[in-house]
Amino acid sequence: MEEKTWNLQKQTENFSVNNNYNWEILTALNNKNNMNEETKQKLQKLINTLTKIYNEKNTQKISESQVNEIIENLSKLDKETIMDSLILKIIKRINGWELTHNEVLSNIELLLNIDPENYKNVNDIINRYNYLKEIWLDKVPITKNTNEILKENHNNVIEVFDNFNKLIEELSIDYFYTWGLVWYFWTNTKLERYHWDIDIYLNVDDLEKVKTFLQENKNSWFKFIDNLKNKWEHWHEYMIQYWDNPILIGLFLFKKSDKISRVEYDLKKNWRIIETESPMDSTEIEDWKFNNTSYKRQSLKSIYDSKKDSSRPKDKHDVKILEEYFSKE
Repeated sequence: MEEKTWNLQKQTENFSVNNNYNWEILTALNNKNNMNEETKQKLQKLINTLTKIYNEKNTQKISESQVNEIIENLSKLDKETIMDSLILKIIKRINGWELTHNEVLSNIELLLNIDPENYKNVNDIINRYNYLKEIWLDKVPITKNTNEILKENHNNVIEVFDNFNKLIEELSIDYFYTWGLVWYFWTNTKLERYHWDIDIYLNVDDLEKVKTFLQENKNSWFKFIDNLKNKWEHWHEYMIQYWDNPILIGLFLFKKSDKISRVEYDLKKNWRIIETESPMDSTEIEDWKFNNTSYKRQSLKSIYDSKKDSSRPKDKHDVKILEEYFSKE
């Protein structure tokens, strides 16, 4: 300890008395190391306490090496990211019946103590969790700051959107954009939450055309994904992926006659495909121009009507923004 202190003193002697800039850098680095060590100790106490509670009730134990790895990984992050990660992990444990509310609440001070400036009580934790859920980050691994996660996600969204629109022009297909992502573009609203995919409705008569083109033109960097075996009810039978971008194009299918109907395919027993048609009477389609290019979209009013009664936090978030947009018109 004495040797380290002497070295630090020796280093500071090399700085000019008037060189405040260098002094501030050294002080900041020293404080950062102290903060990391302090945070690490707080993490150790919290994780060890919750692990002990968990291990006493479960046959499959969390090992000491696993605990150390968790602490080491978390301690490399900034405080905001540490808290976001912990809040989501702990609530997931509660929802999975691995920890009880009382077990967590009786040790809540250990969690609050990691970032006491921003978290004064349980309500602060609940509010943060609800916010993360609203912007759809409760299902995303928090390995970096949420601002970085959203920025990366939004860059991916724009890359897929721009390139897919070029593909649409080349193919000349019957389609229209729908749902929650692209209306952010339509209303000139900054992307605020996490997005998993871009949804379009595609005329079922054009499905084979799209599939064949993508299979025969690998240089388009798009690939066709058959999701029929994996889909759940009312979800995408088929999807399209651009290069290695994680944002997928999700295809909903429709038929045109006198009216528009949604077409759904589901695999049943003996691999039989069941086709279901349902009318889309309230769906309005309109032309839209963005970046000097024309597209077709489900009308904003139609999207709002389909989302306004949803219980999903992300839909409530979108509805709130759409209401603000309509009130300004």
